[in-house]
Formats: sequence, C-alpha cells, structure tokens
Amino acid sequence: GLALLLAIFLYSLEILPSPSIDATIRDHYAVQRLLSSIIASDIIPNDDPSDYDYLIIHYHKTGHEASYALTRLIRKYSSSTGFNTIKHDPLPKRDHDEVTKCPHVELTPGVIYVQAAPDFYCDVNVLAVELLHRGNDEKKGIKIVHLVRNPFRLAVSNYKYHSQDPTPERWVKELDVCAEVDNPIYPDLLMPTLGMNGVMNHDDFDSILNLCHSLFTTHPGLEEPDFYEHLLKLDPTKGLLLATTQLMRGRNGDITRMANNIIKMQQLQQLEAQANIAQHHLLPEKRIQVLTLAMEDFNQMPKETAMRFFDFVLGDHTSQEVKETIARKYEDDYLELVRGDHVHITKGNSDNAMLEAYLREHELFGRILGNIERVVEDALGGSD
Repeated sequence: GLALLLAIFLYSLEILPSPSIDATIRDHYAVQRLLSSIIASDIIPNDDPSDYDYLIIHYHKTGHEASYALTRLIRKYSSSTGFNTIKHDPLPKRDHDEVTKCPHVELTPGVIYVQAAPDFYCDVNVLAVELLHRGNDEKKGIKIVHLVRNPFRLAVSNYKYHSQDPTPERWVKELDVCAEVDNPIYPDLLMPTLGMNGVMNHDDFDSILNLCHSLFTTHPGLEEPDFYEHLLKLDPTKGLLLATTQLMRGRNGDITRMANNIIKMQQLQQLEAQANIAQHHLLPEKRIQVLTLAMEDFNQMPKETAMRFFDFVLGDHTSQEVKETIARKYEDDYLELVRGDHVHITKGNSDNAMLEAYLREHELFGRILGNIERVVEDALGGSD
C-alpha cells in the first residue's frame, strides 16, 4: 500500500514517468527498491560524530570478524575519525521486553556500538521510538549498518566452520541441538514478520524440529547427544542439514533472526518515508539511516565495500584521503587472513558449491532459504 502511494506521489513530482495505474501496481516492488536506494544513498554530512548514535549489526558467520576489524581501524585512526570508543553488544543477547517484544536501546551519541543478532520483534513504531528517543534526545538520529549474507552460503559456512577439527567453539560439543528449552516462543515472535511477508509458515518450525530429531542420535555410533561428533561423522549433506536446523530455530536461529531484522530495517525506512511524504517533501534530514552491506561484497571487493562502510559511518567529518587509507588497510589485513587460511575463512572450501546446491534442492530448506534469499537481495537493491 505504501509503495503504491509513494509511486503515485513520485509520478506527481515527475520523478518517475507516469504509467497506467495497472503498471503502477505491478511495479510497486521496483518503487520500494527505489525508495531504499534514495534513503541509503542520500547520506547526511556528519560534521560532528556526537550528533548520531551508531549501531553495527552482525550475525553468526555474518560479519563478526569484519565488524571488529572495521571498528578497530576507526579507533586506530581516532585522531582523524573522531571516534575513541567502540562498545560491543549493548543489548543483552536473547533479551527483549515481554510486552513490546523489543530490547531497550540505550545508546550514547558519538559511540560506535557493535551488536550481534539483536531481537527486534516489536512493532516498527515501537522500534523507532526505542532507537530515537531512549537516551539522549538531543541527537540528530541513528546510523545503522546491517551486515547480511546469502542464507544458503551462511548455512554452508556455519557447517564447515563448526565441523573443523579441532572445532573453534567449545559449546558445539555441549549443545543438544534438538532441545526445546525456550525455543517454542520464537515461532510466535517471528511469524508476525516472516509469516506476513511469505517467508515461512508456523508449521515450518515443526518440520525443522522433526528433521533435527530424524538426524540426531539416530545413526549407528552416534547415539549420544554430541552435536560436534555428529558434524564430524555424518555424511556431509546430513551434517549440513543438522547444522542448518540449529541456525533456523530458537535462540540460535540467526538465519531467521537476520530475515526478521532485514524486514524491520525496511519497515523503519518506509516509516520514515511515510513521514516525509506527510510533510510534503521527499528528502528532509533523516533521523534513521540504514546501510545494508553483503558479506559477499566484503569477500570479493574488500576495499570498495569498506569504503562504502566508512563513507556512511564517518561522513564528511573524515577526509576522503584518510578513509581511502583505512579502506586499503582493511583490504590488506583481510587478504592476509585469506592467505593464512584463517579459521573463520570458509568460503574457499572445495565442496561448498555442492553443499549449497544440495540445500537449494532440499524440499524444506530450499523453499525457506530461497524466500530469505529474496529478502536479502531486496534489501541489497535486488543484486547478489
């Protein structure tokens, strides 16, 4: 509905050529992408870092190392960037208000916060209030960098990472991957967003749990509930399926959480655009700015993607020369990690393409991850 109204508004300003109403309806998704590009690309000059809150969001196997590396460089060059303080995980993990379904977001302007996988399950109006009005009301707004990844590649990377010998994470040896604990609450939290947007239905969570039970402690020699042993000894396709059930459910469900939060970020942008239209001008000073970046771009174009990050976060306060220097340093550091076969670099494993193809053909995960892939691509402007 909003996209259709915006289309008509843009046509009235002659920003878009005027088509028939039927064509307007057919093209409303294109209008949404135009809106996203307008909001993401129109970066307000940031003369004073203390004017804004800064929040960088990442997920498991999706930007953890990159977010730390990028912010370390900003602090290293603090005399030029103006940022001396980086804080991690200001929002307690798996914690949200029981009534609103959102965490309380208390940020300090001028500080860059790096947050792993927040729970944004509340109504978008509540989320906007949390982001803008809790804490310092004098701030101009908030800049959010959302690091996302293709869900098929994320699932394969997760499996390859945790099935290394030795495993980089001790908890993998202790996890009862099919245990419910508080997992039953998450479908109800996710469905208002994922269900309404056609990503998955409520029964899919039961199907994922049933798949988990069919693979865990059901094979000869794997009767004990040891997740890591299963990842090591199961056929790779079965190990991949088991590992993916863990990323789709409950507290550990970062793939579904990422999809939910992408949609919430888009809703925030649409909410801001709706307010702009009500004020009869398209591009006023925006209080909520969102830049969505793909981890695939950091892998393939590290310097160029780092520059997009630094341009967005640092604005005009930092010179282009300094931002270029920091971006080159990021690229050099990343390429050194790749050459050194770092434990977090899983993209080059020889069977990754086969495993990804297997997931795409899987009856359950092919459909759900395919829908999430479209959510990711839409947030990135329709490009891979």
